[in-house]
Amino acid sequence: MRNTKRRMFALITFVLVLISMWAPNSIYANSMMTPTTIYAQIELSTDEIEVYEEASLIYADVTYYGARETETVWRFMIDATEVDVTTIDQVTLYNNEGVPYSFPSAVYAFEMEELADESSEPGDDGTETVPDVETPIEPPLVEPEASPEEPVTEEPVTEEVTEPSATPDVTSETDVTNEMIGLEVGKEANIDQAVVGGMIPYTFVIENTGETTLTITSIEDEFFSGDIDADKVEAFNADVREQLMALIGKNGLAAGERVETTVHLTIPSDYDRTNAPEIGNVFRVEATDPYGRVIDAESQQIVLLNQADFTVTKTARPETVHPGETIRYTYTITNTSNVTLYFVDVIDEWTSGALTTEEQRETTETLRDGMRALAEIENGLVPGEEVVLEMEKVLLPSYDVRAGAILTNRTTFTFEVNREARVSRTVEATVHVKQHIPKPDNDNHDDQDESVYVPEPTTPVTPDQATLPMTGSTETRGTVIGLILIGLGLLFVTHRRRPTSKA
Repeated sequence: MRNTKRRMFALITFVLVLISMWAPNSIYANSMMTPTTIYAQIELSTDEIEVYEEASLIYADVTYYGARETETVWRFMIDATEVDVTTIDQVTLYNNEGVPYSFPSAVYAFEMEELADESSEPGDDGTETVPDVETPIEPPLVEPEASPEEPVTEEPVTEEVTEPSATPDVTSETDVTNEMIGLEVGKEANIDQAVVGGMIPYTFVIENTGETTLTITSIEDEFFSGDIDADKVEAFNADVREQLMALIGKNGLAAGERVETTVHLTIPSDYDRTNAPEIGNVFRVEATDPYGRVIDAESQQIVLLNQADFTVTKTARPETVHPGETIRYTYTITNTSNVTLYFVDVIDEWTSGALTTEEQRETTETLRDGMRALAEIENGLVPGEEVVLEMEKVLLPSYDVRAGAILTNRTTFTFEVNREARVSRTVEATVHVKQHIPKPDNDNHDDQDESVYVPEPTTPVTPDQATLPMTGSTETRGTVIGLILIGLGLLFVTHRRRPTSKA
């Protein structure tokens, strides 16, 4: 009894396992969409048949890869119950290196037998075209021998004329398909350091690497990153197309021909480098050959932008000088950008003071020569590098303090990355000039109090009665006061000793 129960339990378990295995497959089979098979036939030459192996097409925005059925027919499985072949633009074939070539003139069918008539056309298969040409030749060879009559001899003549006319057609089509089609494009930014406010020289190249003439149908340089204004991009593309098409000419790009041109893209000085630190664009060219084949190529370029900048500080020592003394100016220049800067010029302008025009010119030339003598400046100021320059300016003893008690000069330095990208920074310093008052003859002290050096008034002052200046020294004033006090004392004593007139 116990064995019988075990056998029944094993049997029930086995049946449940079979049901569980069968049910998912049935559900999956019912949910699968039945694909539609279509065939695509492409006219290929003998050489092209050996070159192309893989094929693909796009239907409903989905790319499908096909399996080769014959030398010129590929089979595709489309995931759709109904397929509208009119929406298929082209079939793409790939050579041994994976290079794609487009064929828009493919013939589509849902059954292989529907392409039987197409396969007999010249150029589809070399072995099938030969019987078509040789078949009409056999009857004429028999008929002239059967009857020598004139009407009979005219018929072979007619057929013989037709036969040579068909043979060149086959040969010409074979030659057409034997010609390889090829296109290469290139683009390069010929600049080491692209900076805001400068220019990027782009060199564009189009080369026909095939064996047939190409007609250029589209030239476009698409910007996919960067903050370049749309109008400037359109103007840039128009310039590129105009220069390249002028080089290509009306007859197209011949086999093996190559054209090249350079177009400059200007980067505005207010370009937002923080939000768009790079400029990326892709150069695309599309062309066709005389037999309707379409080919395209592209080249991508990304350029990183830099911001040219530097800082400059300036000090003047001493801050107060007298005519005949020397002022020492110290300049500190630091490259705060990540590009190398090259010195262009420096200008020293005196906004206040009494220096002559000749003195100002000599000061600027001295500062300019000092900058050019620095080795760091000659080889370029690399990122993060700092240079210090000192210059001395001697005031002439005849310097007019009244006209220039405050001596201020403004210095402007200019550096560049290239001719189009320049940056300038300005700094200024002020020095006070005071008139020197010589020491008295009996003053042997070496140190002089600055308080004895007073600037001359710029405008004369006429004192009135209430503000008359005091004269004399401190000792003289004390003597006068002492004499006055003595006199008052004598008068007081004399008044006390005078006898009275009363009895």
